[in-house]
Amino acid sequence: MKGVTIVAVIILFQSVFGQELVQIYENYLPQTIIKRQSDQKVFNNLIEMYGELDPDLIYFYMSNLEFKFVKKQLDPDSNWSYQLADRTKFAKHERQRWIHSSIDRINQNYAMSRKKKKLTSYFKSWGSSIAEKGEVVPINIDENKKDFFTYLYFSRQKGIVYDKNTDYQILIDEEISKLTDKFTSLLEEMDHLSRAKRHDAVELALAYPYLFKDTYLKRYTRTTDFPLYEFIYAALKNDYVNKSSVFIRIAEYAGIFSDETFSMGGTIHSVDLFYMRHDYAYKIRIKKAPFITAGLKIKTSSNITLLNYVKISGGLMINMGYSNSFENTVLFQGAATVPGYKFIGEYGYDNYSNFKYRVWTADLAVPLYYFNNDLYIEAGVYYMHSHVSFDYRYYIDGTITSPYNLEPPDNYHNEDRNVDLSHSRFLSIISLIHKLPKVGTVGISYLTPNMFRFSISVAYDF
Repeated sequence: MKGVTIVAVIILFQSVFGQELVQIYENYLPQTIIKRQSDQKVFNNLIEMYGELDPDLIYFYMSNLEFKFVKKQLDPDSNWSYQLADRTKFAKHERQRWIHSSIDRINQNYAMSRKKKKLTSYFKSWGSSIAEKGEVVPINIDENKKDFFTYLYFSRQKGIVYDKNTDYQILIDEEISKLTDKFTSLLEEMDHLSRAKRHDAVELALAYPYLFKDTYLKRYTRTTDFPLYEFIYAALKNDYVNKSSVFIRIAEYAGIFSDETFSMGGTIHSVDLFYMRHDYAYKIRIKKAPFITAGLKIKTSSNITLLNYVKISGGLMINMGYSNSFENTVLFQGAATVPGYKFIGEYGYDNYSNFKYRVWTADLAVPLYYFNNDLYIEAGVYYMHSHVSFDYRYYIDGTITSPYNLEPPDNYHNEDRNVDLSHSRFLSIISLIHKLPKVGTVGISYLTPNMFRFSISVAYDF
């Protein structure tokens, strides 16, 4: 059924826009002014302008041309120039009020994005300032002839001859029903149309803006159930497809935390041995390699809107490399005499081994602003937990004597020790993301207080 609908839509595009308006109205245009191709283009554009504004104006325009070029009436009071101008001014005034109301609703319903700007530009192309309303002076007209010219604009059929016995208002209602039904079908099938066909759908809608809900031409009661801006947005939003996905991200870090420093400090156990304190700090500087994380993006909306997805990811890095001063650390060397003992030699640390390093990360991000479909800003929080452990030996190399024949202290021996340290921290993160076609994304992120992340992600949508 969807395929049949799409075919019908394509046929409609071809039938509606396949004919130039000047060709549809050529039997009613003064032949002396449409001989040149350039003149035909001018009159075609004018008929199109009046038809988009209010198709009833076409009758007054055609009558004005007949008065001036056929009946040779050059006085604006008698050739309907003033009547045409007054009715055009009135219609523009009503349309501008409707434009301002539509833009207000766009601002209320859609987050700031390139799509929103493009949507608004369609309405602003008709003008942004509200024209003077003007006064419309009633005149005697041929209502059925007026409806005939309006019918031609709706039907876009070439070669139709005016028949005064035909009620063209009935035919207008039939054409309006066809068009409003077609706009409803187009809206339902928009996701299945190509970009070119969606562009054609917007052009068709812009030719009949008064056939949508909340029209400014109140005489048309048979309208769609949705306003024009919703229809155009449906056509535009398909340039951006937001889907949930799973992804793998490879990141490289730079900044003060790109290499992580752990410190171990305190006082050695020699206090009980020689009554001397040795404060020390040992540093290990971790060299972080490219970091791999996996994550899930959960969409909250298919459109380009603020917070239209939540992205959660996590990762684990294991022993990616490190640099340090893993050489013997001498805390004391020489001779020391303390109550009860005399020591000659040295003591310190050596035999570092079993180094283990782990980093667990988790982050949550949401989109804040879209520059366009493929370039946007994310912001969120980033959690990092680091853990390092290794073994080393506290050694004593020397001789100890006692003038009182005391036994050496119990802790006068080499001792294997272990370091086990952890760091946890929460960071704020803001990222500039660029979407890669059918692959994933690349991005640069800033993490407080002074850290940068360069990343590339490969995603699978579902």
